[in-house]
Amino acid sequence: MLKVGDPDRPERYTGFASRLLVMARVLAGFAVATGALVLVGYVLRIAWLIRLAPSLPPMYPNAALAFIAAGGAVLFASSGVRRRRVVSLAGAAVTGTIAGVSLALHVGSVGPTWFEGLWPDDPVVAATTPVAGRPAVETCVGLLALSAAIVLVGRRRGARTGQALGLAAMSIGAAAVFGYAIGVDRTVLGTSLVGVGMALHTGVGIAVLGLAVLFARPATGIVGSLTSAGPGGRLGRRLVVAVVAAPLVLSALAAWLVRVVPDEALVQSFVTVLQVGALGALAMVPATAIDELDRVAAQAQREARQYEETVRARDEVRRTIGAELLATATAPAGWDVAIRQEPAYGMLAGDAVEVLHDEHRLLVALIDVAGHGTGPALQAYRLRVELGALWSRAASLEEIVVRLDRSLLALGTIATGVFVDIDVRTGAARYVNAGHPAPALVHDGRVTTWDRTGPLLGLERDGRGIGEAELQRGDVFVAFTDGLSEARHLRGPQLGDDVIRRLIGQWAREGPDAVADACLNAAKEHTGDRLADDALVVALRRH
Repeated sequence: MLKVGDPDRPERYTGFASRLLVMARVLAGFAVATGALVLVGYVLRIAWLIRLAPSLPPMYPNAALAFIAAGGAVLFASSGVRRRRVVSLAGAAVTGTIAGVSLALHVGSVGPTWFEGLWPDDPVVAATTPVAGRPAVETCVGLLALSAAIVLVGRRRGARTGQALGLAAMSIGAAAVFGYAIGVDRTVLGTSLVGVGMALHTGVGIAVLGLAVLFARPATGIVGSLTSAGPGGRLGRRLVVAVVAAPLVLSALAAWLVRVVPDEALVQSFVTVLQVGALGALAMVPATAIDELDRVAAQAQREARQYEETVRARDEVRRTIGAELLATATAPAGWDVAIRQEPAYGMLAGDAVEVLHDEHRLLVALIDVAGHGTGPALQAYRLRVELGALWSRAASLEEIVVRLDRSLLALGTIATGVFVDIDVRTGAARYVNAGHPAPALVHDGRVTTWDRTGPLLGLERDGRGIGEAELQRGDVFVAFTDGLSEARHLRGPQLGDDVIRRLIGQWAREGPDAVADACLNAAKEHTGDRLADDALVVALRRH
């Protein structure tokens, strides 16, 4: 539907075009009914159906037939069915033939012919044109415009021209109706500058058919432009209102002044002044609209510049955070470490990893904050900073986990994590697995896993269990996030923990770099290089 209330800001909805199309069909049906009722009036000798009132001109049978044909043509003009389009073209051809032949007879000043044979020998009403049964010249012109408009609207490329012709026909009919409305009520053709020489219901029918042609293809051409929310639509609506309203208002005012002011010279002078003033006002309509559009364009330009600056600053922040989160690590003597990380497609990573060590102690911490994008990335970066501060204070494994747990609780988010505290000299390890995928340990070619010791981080909990293990010489320890194991193929299946563990066992002898590369490459290949979640893997070997 179309929201009304602010004519300069229409909003299109899916049902708007269909409603205009329904309106076009209703108007076309009205025209068909009008023509049919006039023919019924001739058959049954009902005078008021033919001319509406004794003081009004009649609609001739030829014009009534043209209305029926044109209305039927409009009904099928926008149909996608070929047979219906053929019917539409046939109706337009009948309308054009009636109008064209009648106009040619008018131009040639030809007397009565067989073409007016529908006019009864004993007419119900008196003729008001020089040749009885021949529609007035204005009627012929309006019907010709309608027939051409119907043909063009039926072709998508000709919709704009067809709508222009439909608008012209509607103007002809509306001028006749307006003439009657302001008092040009005559049974014979006169010389009045207002109104045209056609029957009242003929004028109504032509105006209605012209409007139906406009609405037959509401999403294209002139109507599509006028109903758009863009600058062209706004300017077009103002011009249409001004151009249509100005002559109607001037004509009505002139007709009223002629009746109430006896001095014709005074009336003429007054109307001349009004015309000049109206022309000046019309000139201001596009000028004010253009001025408003300039202001809107300037505001849009300012907003675009601000948005560009914001995006540039945001991208710089994203690059900085991304560079910080793409961790690199060193290992103490006798140990090798490798880290591989890939954020979700087009996002910043919400995963964080730290490998910290001194002469006696090695800490491997992997955290996967819920979600991905800027928010989780900032949270992951904060946790890394906090982890570094805790390490510098020689905090124990238990203290590190508790403090990070509280931080996540304060942030209002959750995370999984693996924390491994290793004695560099002996390889003895204490670990916490907080709801994270089970890390793998390869010893003598055999792959074992470290189970979870507690729930996710960020939940209210007093303490967590501590697991114990040992890394002997040649052992390879691997921890990874669920973005790796849950990497989903385009057709559905996930990569899976089993595949990751098999790859770890297969590449463990080649060292941490080979293991990390194999796991991450498998996930990227499985998803077509479009990871839906952040993937991170850290591999550690004691040698």
